Amino acid sequence: MDEEALRISRQIGERRGEMKVLVKLGMDWVALGDFNRASDTLRQAVALVRETQAVPVALDALSELALVKSKEGQVERAVEWLSFVAQQAVITS
Repeated sequence: MDEEALRISRQIGERRGEMKVLVKLGMDWVALGDFNRASDTLRQAVALVRETQAVPVALDALSELALVKSKEGQVERAVEWLSFVAQQAVITS
């Protein structure tokens, strides 16, 4: 279902929708333990932030990427990314 939503979002040029679906797919890959696919998918979402200005969605993607890094044993990297997300949350609130 998410794959179909991603295809449609791309087909009609709805970049913000595409970004949201990519984050959802990334979260699904994390839950399934496929960290390589999760990382690739979430990075695609983050790459759309300049075009969409969807900063909150990008922060969600970065949070999930931090989770991936943590599960891969890269705890320091995960903490760095979560610190960045927390700082951005303070700035935007």
